[in-house]
Amino acid sequence: MKRKKWAVSASMILVILILFIGIAMATSRANPNSKKVSMVAVNSSQIHTSKPASSEKQSSSSSRVQSVKSSTSAQAKSTTKTSEKMVKSESGTSDPIFRVYKRDSVNGAIKKYHTLKNPPKATGQPVKLTNGIKAVKQGTMGHVYVQWQHGKWLLTVIMNSADAMTPKKLISKVAVIQQHLNQLKLLSQKVNQGSVKIYADPQRNPVNQISWRTDTKVGEVVGNDWIPTVKAAVQELGQMG
Repeated sequence: MKRKKWAVSASMILVILILFIGIAMATSRANPNSKKVSMVAVNSSQIHTSKPASSEKQSSSSSRVQSVKSSTSAQAKSTTKTSEKMVKSESGTSDPIFRVYKRDSVNGAIKKYHTLKNPPKATGQPVKLTNGIKAVKQGTMGHVYVQWQHGKWLLTVIMNSADAMTPKKLISKVAVIQQHLNQLKLLSQKVNQGSVKIYADPQRNPVNQISWRTDTKVGEVVGNDWIPTVKAAVQELGQMG
């Protein structure tokens, strides 16, 4: 009986040992899987952290594209074609000087026209010229400015203060210039913008100025004597038209 009890107890101990060995083997097999899972987790974290780097590349590339576009547009703006000619007659120093400027766009021509030294709009006392034309007179530094609008043309006549002491003197002085302008047909020339600056008395410097804009072309004539200056402007306007 004692031998039987010992055999039963030994078999139970053997069974317990086998169970322990099986559990140990099972846990050892489970550890590699857990390492793989942790490696996968690490790899996934690396993938997630790498995404912002790619987005940074995309943002930098998009900024480069924008900078290229802006530089291209700046180059396109700076490639506006400009051609200028300056012709001076050889018959004498008092002959007028021609200048013609050409632009690719109307806006470019308008900007160029405003860079010319055209007289600004005068503000002063109203005066009525011949044919009922309403003008404005303004005195400054020994001169009197008489200005009026005729269609697209802004006309400014400058005379000595002594010649404008009375309204009758002023009107008669301006009337002579009005007559010549009508005879020479300057004011009948079609322009988008026009300016006439005439000194009623002879000048040593080419201060008489006639400038205009027609679409994308800008013209300017300056001279010492205002009658040849007007004739040159009419001739140039005819060639440009």
